[in-house]
Amino acid sequence: MYRLGLLIIFLVSALFQPQPSPGGSPLDSLRFFVGHWQGTSQGKPGQGKGERDYEFVLRGRFLQVKNKTTYPPQEKNPKGEVHEDIRLLQS
Repeated sequence: MYRLGLLIIFLVSALFQPQPSPGGSPLDSLRFFVGHWQGTSQGKPGQGKGERDYEFVLRGRFLQVKNKTTYPPQEKNPKGEVHEDIRLLQS
């Protein structure tokens, strides 16, 4: 749920942003996401909490996206789980 919500926001925002000016970066329309985001998640592993960080790195040529979702031990998932990933979007 958390990931789907962020994906929808990401896609809608990207579609309605103006095109970068000549010499601008294709990532300019994603500046809205830069910062720290938190939310809740619900799915097969149970209920959890998620965090996302968006940051421009390497002289602004890449947008780094870090995601961490934690599902504590619960009836549906006695061991709990942690999902983490890092992505780089290139301009």
